[in-house]
Amino acid sequence: MQVDTPTDSELTQVVEFEAFPPADEDWSGVRALLDSLFQGISLDVGYFSQTLIDNYKVGTVIKGADIEEGEDDPVFAVASLLPLCLFKDRSKFEQLSSSLLAKCDPDEIASVEKILNSKDSAFLINAKFSNLPLQITAQLYKALKMELITERKENPEYNVKNLIVFGKSYVEPEVRQNKKQN
Repeated sequence: MQVDTPTDSELTQVVEFEAFPPADEDWSGVRALLDSLFQGISLDVGYFSQTLIDNYKVGTVIKGADIEEGEDDPVFAVASLLPLCLFKDRSKFEQLSSSLLAKCDPDEIASVEKILNSKDSAFLINAKFSNLPLQITAQLYKALKMELITERKENPEYNVKNLIVFGKSYVEPEVRQNKKQN
């Protein structure tokens, strides 16, 4: 995957990335991305990171291309689909569920609880360094879609109907200000 990024001087900087299934050596990089993603949510991020890595068949990490032998190979982005039934430690799952429900508006709690308790639900995780181009997210979702199509044929746990999406989004400053005032 190659991304052209315009700089302030109108030059183009070419950066190459490679996509891989998450592996044990990616644990600290995945954890760092999830720490940033789950700020303000009570969660054992280490457990969640390991669950994501264990679910390597439907997940992708993005690393830099041309990393020299022996150099750190940082994880720049991660995307994964985690069916809720994959969580072996239910107390960790309940910890996340409680944090999510605490952030819901009162009139949304019942519908979110229903999704969290459904065997047809999954978490969709998308985390990346904030200064990476958005094109990477599109490529991650394409890869995730292909992995999901393949895995659904072999594993019924991946026939999900409900997604709870974790990702960051940009909100215009004036919209953010209006929300605070209301």
